[in-house]
Amino acid sequence: MAQSIFKGTNTCALDHEAPATTHENYHDVGIYYAGPSKALLRRALATFDLLGAAEDGRPLRAADIPNITLAELLAYAQGITGPTFQVDVKRLTRADYIAAQATWNEYKTGSAWTVGGGDVATPPATVSFTSPATPGEQAIENNLAAFVTDALANRGGLVLLVWRANNENPGTTAFYNANADPADTPHLRLRVTYTQLTPTPIDEPGAAHGIVYGGAAGRPASSAKPSRPARPARAPRAARTSHQSPITRRPAP
Repeated sequence: MAQSIFKGTNTCALDHEAPATTHENYHDVGIYYAGPSKALLRRALATFDLLGAAEDGRPLRAADIPNITLAELLAYAQGITGPTFQVDVKRLTRADYIAAQATWNEYKTGSAWTVGGGDVATPPATVSFTSPATPGEQAIENNLAAFVTDALANRGGLVLLVWRANNENPGTTAFYNANADPADTPHLRLRVTYTQLTPTPIDEPGAAHGIVYGGAAGRPASSAKPSRPARPARAPRAARTSHQSPITRRPAP
């Protein structure tokens, strides 16, 4: 198996209770309650470019689609408050959102989301995971393979995600955040595991001409050139028969 790791970019949080406020480089998900009312309701956005430079491993390509086995979200979880809760992950439809300008109401300055809190669509289908129970560096989610294959096949290699609490009205505080700023160490990453294909070996012409190979295919057992078979001895030539007329000597004067 091989792995490639991609850094999350264009990260931000969307705040329902402050719908005109930008929260770039945040990854806050869940609900804070203050008394009987919500004091904070957050969703998070992030982009992963699978065709761009990988932080570890190599960029992916369309040929990898049938060989992808696992895609995990790696993060340093912190700020955990309240019980664990189900988090839904959906495909964000707007690749042109700008984290430095995005709010609950707008994906960039002057341009409103169709639906406040981020426009989403299928495929792929929504996936869910349980929020982190303890702080620290961890794979907080491991079921994003469908998002990876969809991005390679249909989205120019961009995995566009939005996270939210499955139940945004639970009646209790349920919240976590994670390092999202690309400058953070560690930061938000997507780790993709796939089967590494071995190239089919190319036949060398020697094998087709009776050369004996030893060890690795395509490599002669010895560097010495194969000896030529001895030529058969030639039969002796028959004596040449003269067809000239006999020479008559003149008598001496």
